[in-house]
Parts: sequence; C-alpha cells; structure tokens
Amino acid sequence: MVIDLSTLAGWLNAREGERLEFKAARDSYSPEKLTRYMVALANEGGGHLVMGVTDRMPRQVCGSQAYSEYADRQKELTTLLRLRITVTELHHPDGRVLVWSVPSHHRGVPIKYQDVYWARSGESLVSMTEERLRELLGGYSHGWDFSAEICQGATLADLDPAYTLRFRQLWALRATRNMQDRAEAERRSREILDKTDEQALADSSLLEPEGVTYAALILMGRERSLTRYLPQAEVIFECRADRASIGNQVRENHRRGFLGYFDTLWDAINQHNDPFEFPAGMLRLTAFPFNEAVVREGVLNAVAHRDYRSQDSAFVRQWPFELEIESPGGFPEGVTAENILGQRRWRNRRVAEALERCGLVERSGQGYDLMLRESLREAKPRPSYEGTDDQRVLLHLRGAVENPTFLGVMDAIGNERLKTFDVHDFLILDEVFQAGRTSADRKRVDRLTGMGIIERVGRGKLMLARRFYTAAGKTGAYTRSKGLARPQQKELLVQHLQESQPRGAAAGELSEVLPSLTRFQILSLLKELRRERRIYLQGERRSARWFTGPDPLDAG
Repeated sequence: MVIDLSTLAGWLNAREGERLEFKAARDSYSPEKLTRYMVALANEGGGHLVMGVTDRMPRQVCGSQAYSEYADRQKELTTLLRLRITVTELHHPDGRVLVWSVPSHHRGVPIKYQDVYWARSGESLVSMTEERLRELLGGYSHGWDFSAEICQGATLADLDPAYTLRFRQLWALRATRNMQDRAEAERRSREILDKTDEQALADSSLLEPEGVTYAALILMGRERSLTRYLPQAEVIFECRADRASIGNQVRENHRRGFLGYFDTLWDAINQHNDPFEFPAGMLRLTAFPFNEAVVREGVLNAVAHRDYRSQDSAFVRQWPFELEIESPGGFPEGVTAENILGQRRWRNRRVAEALERCGLVERSGQGYDLMLRESLREAKPRPSYEGTDDQRVLLHLRGAVENPTFLGVMDAIGNERLKTFDVHDFLILDEVFQAGRTSADRKRVDRLTGMGIIERVGRGKLMLARRFYTAAGKTGAYTRSKGLARPQQKELLVQHLQESQPRGAAAGELSEVLPSLTRFQILSLLKELRRERRIYLQGERRSARWFTGPDPLDAG
C-alpha cells in the first residue's frame, strides 16, 4: 500500500478502528507505548499508527516532532516483533506526519510483549481476552508453517525462471530415479519438464489461489524480490585463514532463491577444502576436511529449519579444519542437541516438501543422522551444536581425522557393506572401538557379531573383528586393544609381587599393574593364583598384603 498525502486525507475523515490509531505526539512519544500499539495492531490483523494527527473528530493535522531519527527504532521493532515494520514520513502543510505500519501477526502466532498479548479497547491498551486468544491460536500453535503463508504483493514475476526450471529438472530426476522401464521414465520426465511454471508450482503447493507462498520465494525468488519481501532469507559465506583472523579471505552474500546458489555455495567451500596428510602406521594417507554430503545436509537444514520471522541472516563460516553453520531461531519445539537424532520436526514444512520433491532432502528426518554417520565413517569428530540457544542454532563440523586406525578398519570392512549400515550401527562400531563395550540394543550387537563385524573377547568386552585390523595392517593395534590373555595377566601380577618382596603389595597397588581391569577382575585373578598356591594373603582389610609362594599357615 502506498501511503501519501491523499491517503492521509482519506484517513482524516475515517473512524479510528482496528486498522488505524491516531496520536498527536507533538513533541515526543513513549517507545514503550509505541511498541505496545504495534503489538496490538499486529494482533488485530495489522494497521497504522499515525503520529501528528489529533485523535478526536474533527481530526486535524497538528504536526509531530517525535522520532526525528526513526530508523533505529524501526529496526528494533522489526527485530522484536519479527514482522516487517515500515515508517512513512509525510510533509503536510500543517506539519510533519509519521506513519508506523505493521502487518498482521503470522497465522496462529499472536504476539506477546512483556508477557502480555496486547489488544486495544477504546482509548486503552488491554490484555487480550482468553476467548480471543484461543480464536487466534486456532490450533496452529504447534503446527503453523511460515513458509506456507502467502507473500502479500509477490507474483510469479518475482520468481526467477532459471530457478523454476531447475526445480522441474530436479523433480523429474527424482521422480524417475528408480524406474526400471526406460520408456515410462522418459514419459514421466517429459510430463514434469513440460509443465508451465504456474502449473509446476501449483502442483507442489508453492503457489496457491491467493498468491505466491514464502516457500516459493525462499527457493526461487529473484534477488530484488527477496530484498523487497524477505531480505533475511539469505546465506552469507565467509572464509578465514584461522580463528584468530579478523578479516575474511572470502565473503559472499547469497540473497536469491536457494535453488540458484546451493551448488555455488559448495563450490566456494570446496575451493578452500584443501587435502591434508595424516600418519597411518608406516604410511601417510590423504583426506579432505569436509565431506560434500555432510556440508550440503547442514546447509539444507539451515534453510528448512530456520526461523524466517527473525531478521537475521544465516551464515556459513569456514576455517581450514572447521565449518560453522549458523541459522536464526533455536531448535524446533521439542528438539534438543541431546535428542536430535531421534526427533522428526519441521519448522518450514512447505520448504521441506519442495526440497524432498526435487530429491535434495529426505523428509523423514532432519539429516543429522546422515551427518553423524558420515563423520563417524571418516573417523572425524561428531557434529556438534555447542553454542546453540533460543536465538540461533550453531552447527560445528570439524575436519581432522581423530583416529587413523579406525578409518583403516572402516576401509577394510568395505564400502558396499557399510552402505547397509544405519547410523546406529556406526555408533556401535565407534563405541566398541573407543571403549570395548556399548550400551546399544542387544539385538543390534548380536546382528553385527553374527556378521563377523564384532567379536566377543571376554566377559562384557567387545572388539571389532581381528580380520579388519589385519586387512588394514593394524594387527598391533588389535593386540593392544584386546589386551593380555588371562595367563599373561596372572604372570604380570606374580612378577610384580616377586619384585615387591619382602614387603608384599596391597590390592590397590596391583590394580595399577593391569589398569584396564576392574577391581573385581583383579580380585578374581588373585583368588585363582591363591588356589594354585602361587601367592598368599597376610593381614586383614587395609593392612592386607599379598606375597608370592604358598601360604605358610597351610604348611603348618
């Protein structure tokens, strides 16, 4: 809506109602009251607060000196309300008029300020009634989708034809990927490619009878259109030489439809994805810090799950061995860093469904399982959400190889077999390699044992199978991990006792000889040696000490 002096003339004779609020504000106006009125107007469907006009009929322009510099307050309100606040300054013959405009609250999401859902009642601001609040929530409090909303004013001309074509191409590829009948696959592909932009978007629920959805704008919008309607829907890429660097080696702003830059963004990252060498026994192997599938999944998550009501941009920051993806808004409701592997929540479902349609994501999950699986497979640190809060999600991807031995064992297992493993299988392999045990479901462990991937080497102890260590040239690592056999453990205890004569040794001291064993396992070995009359115990409790030889009391 264009607001000019003719618009103002019409308002002067209009009744003050749901869409209009008039304030004289000759000298100043309280920022607190302004915020409350903006909230109340948004909760009532959007409207305008007009400063510099008397509120009683016959209404007159009196001029206002309030907010001579209004840009900062405008930005603060936009950030606070997560709505696009605009300000129009009019120069009327009788004085300056300032019009603050606020759109409607998003469907199912009325706005709260200072723990109050503000509304207007006559000349006053009051808390919204429970009945009205329930009506506005309308069952959308947990299922509302910003990306499914209509972007008022946007048309098909705001979408880039190159991006809508790319959407149809990816859609056709995804739809025919597993089709065995070549003729049928070609027919189906042509059917999708021959759709008009309008038809393809409507079939994908990106275009509704009421207009273009925000999802369409996020995925296919022109740069100028996003700048006008949704400037925060951008991804900013920064690359730095190290953490201590202040300046960027590279900075790229991607403010256009996601389908127009998702390949370009990976290319920029890969330009600085320099290979590195790491020791692997007598050899030095080469690897790359960042896995393309993992990085793409992280970026896709940022696009599909970010809060587009926030005015902040998404960022991808790269250092030589770390990639950080920051997206506005915390985790979707019910999701935490601890339970993210098992949660299935979408914040922008319409975007997610479109990305699934063109084969870029699997809507059944959030992609964390893929990122975790690939990171474990490459012996890299697990993806981390350290620093995430209610205002942003921070995903950290680290590129250094943590344990070359584990990587060698994964290679020995083989890519074809690993393709059949899900993320939980990789978690078991990692836990068994690191700790020699796992808390995973017994059926899963038995399955991997039956496949010969894991072997049992003692009571409660598990190991990755010896043949994989052998194939990787890591038999020494296998022996160290497996530990000494029971007879060897007993000989070490006896040897230590012989060297401790004549004072003997306490049980706690013997635990240091075999630090990988528990106290009860040490006691079991000592009892067995005592039955063999190779050692004996003298004293009780804290003063008790072990000695070599048969027990003197038995000889008597």
